[in-house]
Amino acid sequence: MISAPIHGRRIAAWAVAVTLLVPALAQAQVRQALYQPGGQQGQPARRANHWTSGGSEWTNAYGEPVVIPASYCGDGCTPGGMMGYNGMGGCCTGGAGPYPHGAPNGVQMQQPAGGWPGQFSPYAQECEDPCDGRRGLLGKCCFLGLFDAGLMRPIDQCGPHYFDFSAEALYWKRNKPADPEVIFATIGVTDVSAGVDPALALTTNDVEGDWEPGLRLTGRYDLGALSFLEVSYAGLFEWGAVSTLDGAGDIFTGYSNFGLGVDTTGDGVPNIGVDGAGLSSTELANSARLELLSELHNSEISYRRYWVGFNPRVSGTVMAGVRYTRLSEDLNFSTLGPAGSSWTAVRTENDLVGFQAGGDMWVTVRQGCRIGGYGKAGIYNNRCEVATSVTGSALPGGTALENVKADHVSFIGEGGVSIVADILPSWSLRAGYDVLFINTAALAANNFDFYPTVFLGETRNPTLYEESSALYHGANLGLEFVW
Repeated sequence: MISAPIHGRRIAAWAVAVTLLVPALAQAQVRQALYQPGGQQGQPARRANHWTSGGSEWTNAYGEPVVIPASYCGDGCTPGGMMGYNGMGGCCTGGAGPYPHGAPNGVQMQQPAGGWPGQFSPYAQECEDPCDGRRGLLGKCCFLGLFDAGLMRPIDQCGPHYFDFSAEALYWKRNKPADPEVIFATIGVTDVSAGVDPALALTTNDVEGDWEPGLRLTGRYDLGALSFLEVSYAGLFEWGAVSTLDGAGDIFTGYSNFGLGVDTTGDGVPNIGVDGAGLSSTELANSARLELLSELHNSEISYRRYWVGFNPRVSGTVMAGVRYTRLSEDLNFSTLGPAGSSWTAVRTENDLVGFQAGGDMWVTVRQGCRIGGYGKAGIYNNRCEVATSVTGSALPGGTALENVKADHVSFIGEGGVSIVADILPSWSLRAGYDVLFINTAALAANNFDFYPTVFLGETRNPTLYEESSALYHGANLGLEFVW
């Protein structure tokens, strides 16, 4: 009858003792952990505060105070002496010094509270930071370590590459003017199927355009924290070239199958243009001239969304949008001989409209310096048009006009690599190389119709050949601006 109250009082006494002892033991353990040497266990958490040195507050390029996140130093990284465990300022301000465990021969130098800004730290430890890099003059993440908690704090993040507006000068070249090559004239009767001496022929390879300047403008508008709308234009390219072939009344053109003659009756026997007969406007000429002009324009509206890799130095965007590309060409072929002259002009227009998707990726190699690449591709409706004008001294009526239009499915793929370097807080310099490929396009040279009946006053049935491709490539150099 008495044991129950005694037993209850004992339980109550034990509860009171445990209640009093547990906090005391925990406090002792924490105090012991806080003071373990080397910072290997129980490193104290640090609250977020402004970074100061010598009583002066550090600021970024925009005049804002630099904020050190809570627990900025990871395990094993504690402030150390001038030449002590963590060198000039420890992990958060300088990284490991040249003497990780103290200088030899009793050389000891004490640092101010909070550590010195790091200067020389060739043996720096890896510590947690946005750049995942070492501190000090030769830091890994940012430009020579000068802006990564070394001599100076960062003026930029190692996160996504961004800008509000960019302007670039382009210097591009077109790979070839026709696909496949087209032969227009030869000196002497020639079977071109067996090959032709380039010195005795006038072909599209003779009017291959040189490098030409262009312009690319890009603007971005933020739609949210991770997405934006991008509008761009690239163009003003005008490739042009002229070539001539001189002879002595012995130049034959494709209208006569280069002097072999053309079968227009279907019996297998050439009946027009054999040795130039019947085609006085074009055959047995003294000279032939070929001129090609080409223009390219691009306009795009895209939605882009940022992504960041496991390492924040790697980031990029994915994109989807609408693209309009216009490829137009003008080709002029003329002959002049003792019996007459001719002039044939062909104009082709390709208006491609469709959807594209792609993305880009950027890697921060040093603070304020990124390298990256991009790629995008899409399927387009190509509205092709070919207009031909034929004029000849022996042509009945003087001039013949032809026109044909058609819609075809085309493909455009584009990619490139770039490097971007910050030169001012709001301005960056960029340079790179681009490649643009267009498949299923109507090119002027490949739509040149050599069927000779037009010079006999007959109406031809115009055709359109759209199975050509065009490849463009070149360098770019420009500026990016951040508002």
